[in-house]
Amino acid sequence: PNSFRIFCNDTKYKFNNYSCSTHPHNNYVQVISEIGLIGLIPIILSILYLIFLIARHLIHKYLFSNSNYLSDYQVCLLSCFILTLWPFFPTLNFFNNWINIIYFLPLGFYLHTIFRDT
Repeated sequence: PNSFRIFCNDTKYKFNNYSCSTHPHNNYVQVISEIGLIGLIPIILSILYLIFLIARHLIHKYLFSNSNYLSDYQVCLLSCFILTLWPFFPTLNFFNNWINIIYFLPLGFYLHTIFRDT
């Protein structure tokens, strides 16, 4: 991880003598270039799981007479995950600490909603 910055010495990535692009501004391109397809598998599985949860919620809501599978709070948290994992948004460095707080803090809230009754 974070090996993309090694390419800073290449002239095609430099903007000027004082700066260069140290990451590709897309999480998927950065993960594939730095840790390969093996590192991309957990992200793809997470997206598929989110799609499964939302589809299950919509099926329960509209086919089974308004019975909710997820609470409104959980739906908001899932939409937060989808927005941060959406492949067409420009993003920051995936391996940076403060952006990971934005990515993973809602995960703690979501896990709390699942395991608060146990």
